[in-house]
Amino acid sequence: MIAAPCLFRQTNTRRDEAKIDLTNVLHVSSRSIVSENAGTIRAANGVVGMAAGTEVFLKQSGDERLAVQLTPTFDQALVGDGVKNSGLIDSAQTELKAHGNLYALAINNGGMVRASGAINKDGRVILSSSGGKISSTGTIAAQNRDGSGGMIALSSGAGGTTKVSG
Repeated sequence: MIAAPCLFRQTNTRRDEAKIDLTNVLHVSSRSIVSENAGTIRAANGVVGMAAGTEVFLKQSGDERLAVQLTPTFDQALVGDGVKNSGLIDSAQTELKAHGNLYALAINNGGMVRASGAINKDGRVILSSSGGKISSTGTIAAQNRDGSGGMIALSSGAGGTTKVSG
């Protein structure tokens, strides 16, 4: 459990191709400039968060738990896709977040993201970028634990673009 808000700084690339199965975890997070999932991440009662940026802020509670930004000195032109999912993410809730990038996709979902809710969490999928490009050609599904409702939100922010197909 996260006791207090946390700030992470990192300057590398992370790619996961393995199967990660965490039944009761609160967060699975990749905190890096480029974060990629080509495998399977499962957190049946938890929240999966993938974030790309030089600074990632992880909050203890709230509807959205991740916030990202690039430090002012970082050269955005060197960054490819910020968050890329070509695998499967299956959780109670999922957040994919990246800082905006004029030169590449901030978030690229070509895989499957499924949020099915948990006892105290509604099913929710959030893809968010502050002024960047979001592309989703894969599948996004959300429902509450009882099979009702669910929420999917895609937001590319001011000056950003969102493209959904598939």
